[in-house]
Amino acid sequence: MIDMEILTAVTAVIAFGVAVLSVVDAGRGHPRRATATLVVALVAGATALCVLVSPSIRVGIVAGTLVMLVSQLAPAKSPYRARRV
Repeated sequence: MIDMEILTAVTAVIAFGVAVLSVVDAGRGHPRRATATLVVALVAGATALCVLVSPSIRVGIVAGTLVMLVSQLAPAKSPYRARRV
């Protein structure tokens, strides 16, 4: 039987991998779908990591996730920005 910690860690790795691959989707002209994928994947990955760690570290994981979101979505040249025609 698979240990719950291993399953949770694999879930976090897969979720963060999907978040990284969402930039490919954004580059192909689907910025809204890529943004939704990024947000859902980061939330799933952060949630999976929060299950594994102590409560004092959870704040850092949530803050790090928010920093990753802002650093990806805020820049004017971000591939996640919808192009205005």
